[in-house]
Amino acid sequence: KRTVVFVAFSGEEHGLLGAHALVNEGVLPLRNLVAMLNLDMVGGNPADPLMVESTEAAPELRALFASAAADLGVELTWPEHRGRSDHDVFFRAGVPAVHLFSGTHDAYHTVHDEAEGVDMAKVATAATLTHRVAVALASGTEAIAYTWSIDWLGATLVDDGQRLQVGEITPGTTAERSGLRP
Repeated sequence: KRTVVFVAFSGEEHGLLGAHALVNEGVLPLRNLVAMLNLDMVGGNPADPLMVESTEAAPELRALFASAAADLGVELTWPEHRGRSDHDVFFRAGVPAVHLFSGTHDAYHTVHDEAEGVDMAKVATAATLTHRVAVALASGTEAIAYTWSIDWLGATLVDDGQRLQVGEITPGTTAERSGLRP
């Protein structure tokens, strides 16, 4: 039902150049993107579970990964931050995006970060999880609801693919004082 696009970015360490180029050049119209699934540094720290970052903004993506992980007997953790990788460019452009990551390690972003240090079984697990989620997304027809948190305002906005609406209002904030309501 939907097309799946695989992209290998370059220039991450120099400011996410590849991701910015794809988002800003209009090669793929953002309105046509359902989600961005980013695998970056998924083969380090063999003993630690994979992390799936950014799911707080797209609970449906979290549910898809949780379901796939349960089917495969894989443990995941869910940090409540976006991390700094290519997915963040898509996230900021309004595309629901998640980041699979295995955490930093001693060789992270050094000249000593070589293939011999990669746990290929962990990479295979990340690929299998992502494949299952990608198939589910490609087979679907609904948009993924996406939530932006606007901290300075004290509100969240939810985009369900049809309309943008106010989600939650934090008590005592500018949003509440100005009368903004969900």
